[in-house]
This record gives sequence, C-alpha cells and structure tokens, in this order.
Amino acid sequence: MSADTMDMFSDMKHFGMMKMGQGTRSLYGFAGAVRQMPQVFEWLENRERSPDNPETWAKDGLEDCDKFDAILVIEGRAHGVDGPPRSDPKIYRITMGGVCIEYKDSPQFISIGTGSPFALGAMHAGASAPQAVAAAIRYDLCSGGKVNTIQFGKGKGGHEHA
Repeated sequence: MSADTMDMFSDMKHFGMMKMGQGTRSLYGFAGAVRQMPQVFEWLENRERSPDNPETWAKDGLEDCDKFDAILVIEGRAHGVDGPPRSDPKIYRITMGGVCIEYKDSPQFISIGTGSPFALGAMHAGASAPQAVAAAIRYDLCSGGKVNTIQFGKGKGGHEHA
C-alpha cells in the first residue's frame, strides 16, 4: 500500500503526513480531511477484530466524519488462527459516515483520493503502487510530497521513496 504525504488546510499545503497505518493483521489508508484521520484510524483498528462480519460493524464514532475515504485490508490467515483459514486478504472501502463496502472479489487495483484516476491509470499500464502514487503526485494538484509505502510483515510504519 502506498500514499503521498501532502495534505491541504485552508489553501495551504503541508507535507510529511503519514496517511496509512498498520494493525496486527491489517493495513489501512486514508484520503480526505486530515483532521478526521486519527478518529478514522482508531475506528479501522477496531474493525480488525471482527473482519468476517462487516454488516455488524457499528458506525459509532464516525458520525462526525463526513470528508474521508478509507481502505482497510486484513491479511489472510492460517488454519486455526482466529477462525477458518483464508488465503486472500479481505478488502473494505469505508466512506463518509462509516458506510462499508466489502470487495467480495479482490480487485486488481484500488485507489482512493483525488489522485485516484492517475494512480489507477498508471497501475493499469503496469506501474507498481509506489510508481502509481508518484504519477498521481506529478499530475494531481492535490497530491504531493514523497511516496510512503507499507507492507504486511514489514513492521509498523513505512518507508519513503523520493
């Protein structure tokens, strides 16, 4: 998973924002009003505990979050670990107010945010996730900064690409 590091507040650009996070078995990304990001990240971390029942996920805690889009990816698990084995990750898109869409068939590419059309086009042309974010940074006025990347099994945080 990759993301840019720019956010905008009242027409001012700020760089260095980490728009992704990592739980025990999950990766999540955020696009939207950065002031809502901590609240949305906390909500996403709590969803990792019950990944097989998105219809039971309460929207409690997101009523005031009206300007965001998020992706939650929960990795597959081995037999006997918190339920039946699952090889494919579960992928969810969460939008304003906690509306949750589960991708039943793993899509080849997913992108959120204003740079999404550029990133999706780049991935369809063969770019990796970091290369796709770099394309979005180049062509989208609301994307910028460096490219951050996180992966399952690589520990908390991420690393930057120039």
